[in-house]
Amino acid sequence: MEPLPWGRLSGCRADGLVCVKDTSDCTWSVALSQSAVTEGRHIWEARVRGRTGRMSIGVARCVDDVLRPSGAGWISPACEGNVWYYSSTGSLRDGPKLIQETGVKFGDGDVIVLDLNMDSGELRMERGGAEQLPVITGLSGAVHVCVAMFFNGACCELRELSLSGGHYKSPYLATPGLPLAGSVPGGSRTSSVPRLALKDVGESAPGGSKSIKEAAPFDATSSAAATAPNGA
Repeated sequence: MEPLPWGRLSGCRADGLVCVKDTSDCTWSVALSQSAVTEGRHIWEARVRGRTGRMSIGVARCVDDVLRPSGAGWISPACEGNVWYYSSTGSLRDGPKLIQETGVKFGDGDVIVLDLNMDSGELRMERGGAEQLPVITGLSGAVHVCVAMFFNGACCELRELSLSGGHYKSPYLATPGLPLAGSVPGGSRTSSVPRLALKDVGESAPGGSKSIKEAAPFDATSSAAATAPNGA
């Protein structure tokens, strides 16, 4: 039998492949995958259902600030350098730090693909049918797939997918067996996918959105080191 994906739960319950928020005892309900990933390439699909407002999906370290966040959720300063995620509002974040407002929102019935390569320290995410989001680099150590749910009735079904020749087979998407957006046969990527660094995210474009000045990687390691107290 395939192992159940969810292993660390706070304010929610797991029913097979699905985690569900069905309590008002806490503001945020968080689930982390059973197993941590430290090496290799892994691909998951997360299908979200129900009341998905303010839901977030990504990867995280198993620390208390992530699993049991304050009322601010993962935008709490304590979460920076510990969780990297895609919000239903379309934002891509490192804890409280905005990486990019992508404009690609997700909601009930959508499928989010997470492509994590810990050998290269890269995380790629996309909503099914949309362009791939900017690549996050510099990940290291042990991370788990994670989801944060705000409203009762929110749920997330997680499946790890098999990978063959740079392609994956999806039980959900209409065109299974295709590589992720921005990829080419053999698993390499085209250069059209933005790779963001914090220095590229600071200036506002018209309408208040963030401009991208160059296609440099967003380095999670550099971000964490820059914000650690006393250089620790």
